Amino acid sequence: MVPVSLRGARLKSDATGNAVGTILCSLATDIPDPAVRLEQIMAAMSTSKEMYAELTPLQITALSALMVGGVGLAPLPGITRLTPPPFNLIISSNVPGPTEDMYFNGAKLSGTYPVSFLLDGQAMNITLTSHAGSLDFGIVGCRRSLPHLQHLLGHLDAALEELERAVS
Repeated sequence: MVPVSLRGARLKSDATGNAVGTILCSLATDIPDPAVRLEQIMAAMSTSKEMYAELTPLQITALSALMVGGVGLAPLPGITRLTPPPFNLIISSNVPGPTEDMYFNGAKLSGTYPVSFLLDGQAMNITLTSHAGSLDFGIVGCRRSLPHLQHLLGHLDAALEELERAVS
């Protein structure tokens, strides 16, 4: 599941509060070629965003509620065994940060690593933040589902290098 901003031309710029919808997106993990996999992911996201462009914010909110409704019930004991959510991975794509280097008392900000949360039935949350031309990954996982989450960092580095070679 990928949260998407609903802010845009159809929402007043002075509107307050959150304006977020959700998209379910295939990660094309069955495709071995990283460049083709990326193309498939981009196509899936584009298709969903094009569909959302035709809907009103209220319709998007209703559709999003259908997709994530079961997750909202996760705090109820045992509910995820009865109604498992349609996804177990949340990817909060780039949360934009400052575009310029930031300093505090002369110390340069070298990274911003987001920390998110998981509800029952969720295995992992990956959030990206950007600052001054860099991307930082924040990864939170369920210890039962992913007992060796730290290994993912090595796989992430290897996958990024593989993708860079494939598209360069």
